[in-house]
Amino acid sequence: MPLLDLEKMTAGLSRTWSGYLRDWDRSLRAGNYPETTRYNYLLAAAQLARYLGEYSPDPDAEPAADDPVEVTRAQVESFQEIDLTPESVHFHGKGSRDRRVRFGPRTARAVSRYLRARAKDKAAHLPDLWLAERGVRRLAPNASRSCSSAGALRPGW
Repeated sequence: MPLLDLEKMTAGLSRTWSGYLRDWDRSLRAGNYPETTRYNYLLAAAQLARYLGEYSPDPDAEPAADDPVEVTRAQVESFQEIDLTPESVHFHGKGSRDRRVRFGPRTARAVSRYLRARAKDKAAHLPDLWLAERGVRRLAPNASRSCSSAGALRPGW
């Protein structure tokens, strides 16, 4: 049984998106890309199309959900911020590198509890994940390391 099933992958997508993914798969096959690489590329594009049609907060996402030519850079960046696997986190780290770190279900539950408590904090409007104990400001980078190692998953630690 092949890994890549385009019929299943494109189910529920517009005809334009389905045709685009079929054409892209054809060009990837012509370039001798392995099936796993083709699968990952096409799956990401299909997930983007579904995100634009169902979950995107952007009011201009509807045309992009029907036609891949209408997709903007901001919509792609918004999609990339959404983590489709809850057991990993994406962050911008040392050396200006983007990294993805996986963690287990217990950590996922702890982070989920933290996020619910963080939403009630006075600094909840800040875009930073970790909040300082006093004041309405983000937690300093060196303090977040000691908090995570100490197991302090509560806002304003």
